[in-house]
Amino acid sequence: GAMGACGTAVYLLPSFFNHSCDPNIAVEFLENDCAMTLRARRDVAQGEELHITYIDADAVVGMRQRELEWGYGFLCRCPRCLEEENL
Repeated sequence: GAMGACGTAVYLLPSFFNHSCDPNIAVEFLENDCAMTLRARRDVAQGEELHITYIDADAVVGMRQRELEWGYGFLCRCPRCLEEENL
């Protein structure tokens, strides 16, 4: 039978993007292809910083914060996290 693939890669371009839990850029990988595509998730104003998410942005704020602190060494202070912490 066919074997599933699992791996890790380092891509130069996304390493320049900062994280947000409400990113304006989506990182997509086509099935069975190593190519990466970046797509705008909404209109992006000229001069606006582009952000990707490093984690599952659908998780609740506490889970996102734990994952970012453990895996990336920082607490996210993006507008979405600040708003959700105050709910």
